[in-house]
Amino acid sequence: MDSDDEKLTIENVDEQIEHYLSQPQADISATATTIFHTVHNLQSIYAENRRLEQVWARINNQVSALNAGNISSNVEVSTIQSAQEEKQVRPTSGEVFSHPVLHRAGKRSQRPFIWNWRMPGFSLAAAVILLVIFFGPLVSYALYGTSVGIIQSLTPRNTPQSQPTMDIASMKKYSNQYFTIQYPSNWVITQVTTAGSYQQTVQFRPSVTSTVFINIDVLLDNKYSTDQLLHMDPDVKLGTLISTSAVTYHDIPWTVGIVELTGSAHTRAGKLEVAYSHQRIPYKIELGTTADKFDAYTPVFNTILASFHTQTTPVVTSVATPTVMPAVRPTATPIDKATPSPTIMASPTTSISDIKVYSSQYFTIQYPSNWVITQVTTAGIYQQTVQFRPSVTSAVFINVDVMYPNDLSNDLLLLMDPDVKRGTQLSTSSATYHGIPWKIGIVNLLDSVQGQSSKVEVAYSNQNTPYKIELSAPPDMFNSYTQKFNTMLASFYSVS
Repeated sequence: MDSDDEKLTIENVDEQIEHYLSQPQADISATATTIFHTVHNLQSIYAENRRLEQVWARINNQVSALNAGNISSNVEVSTIQSAQEEKQVRPTSGEVFSHPVLHRAGKRSQRPFIWNWRMPGFSLAAAVILLVIFFGPLVSYALYGTSVGIIQSLTPRNTPQSQPTMDIASMKKYSNQYFTIQYPSNWVITQVTTAGSYQQTVQFRPSVTSTVFINIDVLLDNKYSTDQLLHMDPDVKLGTLISTSAVTYHDIPWTVGIVELTGSAHTRAGKLEVAYSHQRIPYKIELGTTADKFDAYTPVFNTILASFHTQTTPVVTSVATPTVMPAVRPTATPIDKATPSPTIMASPTTSISDIKVYSSQYFTIQYPSNWVITQVTTAGIYQQTVQFRPSVTSAVFINVDVMYPNDLSNDLLLLMDPDVKRGTQLSTSSATYHGIPWKIGIVNLLDSVQGQSSKVEVAYSNQNTPYKIELSAPPDMFNSYTQKFNTMLASFYSVS
């Protein structure tokens, strides 16, 4: 371009054109050559500008692909700003127009330097983000014991053990004059007792020999609140009450407690959940298991508790006497003292035709032929428990317990007996049958919850295996059954 052309820049091109057009007609023809050169220069400028924009567009596309979208935005902004700077920068007076190619080359020469420090910056930022995402949750877990974010999704969750909330199809219904309740259809009713310490007791077990049981007790009427009933419960007094709660089902409020029973030398540790309700009639529902089985059966207990309904018109007339009287009546004269003579060997007073023999891997014993075996339990608090009653609903029972091996003497076993601790020991004596020495105690029990007492005769022997044989009966019936107890005790043989 000539000297006039050198005065022309991309910024003042409009002014130059207006200047040429404002000249007289004579001057326009004189300057036609100049206008031609100007137009030619403008075409070159715009063509070069378009070519550079296409080049930078291709560069931007390449950078976007390499930097995964994060860096591309910065490059595009930088490119747009550069283009705007080139279009907006106006030279000062007297400044010559610089060729676009040279101007772009100057800008381009700065980009390697810019990218040299931007690329490590982006890499460092990305590394910090990754560290926060992956290691932040680990630090949180180590400091606070909680997993969050990605680690939380990768950490296995401790889902609660499948707890049976049994549907109605898998339940049976039990109903009597006091209450209606549902229980698992594969469970069995192992005991129905009227009178005695309670107006009625119904016992459910997973099987006849299971150590797990759920008792529903209809208490005798009293003025105690549910909280008082719970804290006066014999098991709560013997064990440790670890928690209490309140729950309401069908407008029946319950006070619930969980009790740990510490095992002794001859018993295993157990765990109970006891619920008391007292509206018109006080009720007690109790789950008893060994400690290792407790959690597995608490959902079943809660399901049974939730299904409990009281009868609208309960019958409570003959609550103090059994509805079924024992069919067996001793022929011997009742004795006033339950203490057997150590020198006189007791022998069955009934004839051989009136007895049955029960044998297990632990012992053999004789019992009246018209009595029934209402419970055979293996494992649990004892290695085995066998319960005999005059009838299924009788308040009288005789238990034969096979205890776990221990080194305690007969005297210590008797003194450590839970009933002896709770009650009043009336007398102790010793007896020997078939070379087996026994320590025997008679205990009065006054149940502070129900206000009704019972009487217990318990015998302990510990040679190769410790055994416990116990008679329990209401006080007014106790003397009538001591002879039967002594007859069964005398027939006992251990299996060596």
